[in-house]
Amino acid sequence: MEIFKRLRRLLAEDNSGEDVANDLITLIRYDALVIAIWSLFLGLFCFVQSLVSFGIYFIVAMAVFVFIVFFTFKTDENMTLINVFGLAVFIYAIIFSRAMGWACQFQNYIYIYILLIWYNSQKTNRQKVFYSAAGLAGCVITYIVSRTENIVDMSRSPYAFVGSMNMLIFGFCMCFIIHSFSAQYLSTEHKLYQYNKKLKQIAGMDPLTQLMNRRSAMEELNNIVDNYEANGQPVSLAIGDIDFFKKVNDTYGHDCGDYVLKSLSMMFSETMKEQGLVARWGGEEFLFVFDSKNGDDAVVVLNRLREKIEKTELNFNSVTFNVTMTFGLEEYSGNHGLDDCIKNADNKLYMGKEGGRNKVVF
Repeated sequence: MEIFKRLRRLLAEDNSGEDVANDLITLIRYDALVIAIWSLFLGLFCFVQSLVSFGIYFIVAMAVFVFIVFFTFKTDENMTLINVFGLAVFIYAIIFSRAMGWACQFQNYIYIYILLIWYNSQKTNRQKVFYSAAGLAGCVITYIVSRTENIVDMSRSPYAFVGSMNMLIFGFCMCFIIHSFSAQYLSTEHKLYQYNKKLKQIAGMDPLTQLMNRRSAMEELNNIVDNYEANGQPVSLAIGDIDFFKKVNDTYGHDCGDYVLKSLSMMFSETMKEQGLVARWGGEEFLFVFDSKNGDDAVVVLNRLREKIEKTELNFNSVTFNVTMTFGLEEYSGNHGLDDCIKNADNKLYMGKEGGRNKVVF
């Protein structure tokens, strides 16, 4: 088992060339190795059947494909690798189709060359079409050559398995190429999905507080409202504003203001993680959305949060101070639109500001 593990690691070893796609190298190595092993078997079989000259041809073919396996460690150009492989399988197909006939399926290895051409991402479609046409022309030549009288009488039972085995090996190589291409495609698609997801998160996040921004919050809020209309679950929302935030900036500087926003945002996230969502609404204002909570339940949560903020000592550059917040709370009703609900919450916030601050108005 250890020798197979070492062989697998060797076949998958990266080429140091900058222009080489290592997954393509691996495919060529595996395909060349499979054909080499099959050629070795056919060579020994021919020796047993007293077809010494053909046995030698197959052994030479094995050596050529083994050379290709090791050649992949040296060259720095994808198309060179593919064309060396293609030339080898073309000569292979010509010689043994002439000897044993078209029915023995040696021409199938040219199709593997064509598949590898389309796997190569470094060539244009026009170039791929050109090389594919050359491969198909090789198949036509092989067919013409195979129509002449065969050297080996393939009707004899010892040789009947050759065509079936060539089909089986071709199927294995084709499946291996398709599997590799599919894995590469799915990996790329997954990376693209994750990248787009990350971009969406970044676009929908306030960079300072790491909370949702206003646009992202509105998208989520519309989804919550749609859910309310579908199953009647209550929804409440509040707008909270840090009291005298301008004074904090003027007294301690804008860096301190940023510190306050980030500190309170962590507190908001902890409070709201099982309640609904919280977002930075703008400046020192924040939006709180309570999914599946009516106004009476939401006001309890907000008052606990308000008291926690009031009692929390903030320390910035060895200066300790406290801040408070005022909240305007409104329960959503299907009789009024979402915009009216937000407007009512905003009006209640300003009522709280005018009424002394540090309170929840519902």
